[in-house]
Amino acid sequence: MLLKRENDLMTEIRQLDSERQSLVYNHHHELIAASDTIAAVKNRAEQLDADMDRLRNAFSEISRLSAELAVEHSHESSQGSR
Repeated sequence: MLLKRENDLMTEIRQLDSERQSLVYNHHHELIAASDTIAAVKNRAEQLDADMDRLRNAFSEISRLSAELAVEHSHESSQGSR
């Protein structure tokens, strides 16, 4: 009876050890996937920063040209009224 109990416990221990290894592997895989996702998001955020800088520069240029056109229009309007 004692040998049978020992055998049952050894079987249970092996099964639990196998489940533990499976859980560790699955969590390890999930952590690697999460790390890859974080790296991809970081890379994309850096690309978006560069895009935002270009957009900011484009809007600055549009504002400058708009102000320049407004000055020219104002200058032409004041000359036309004379």
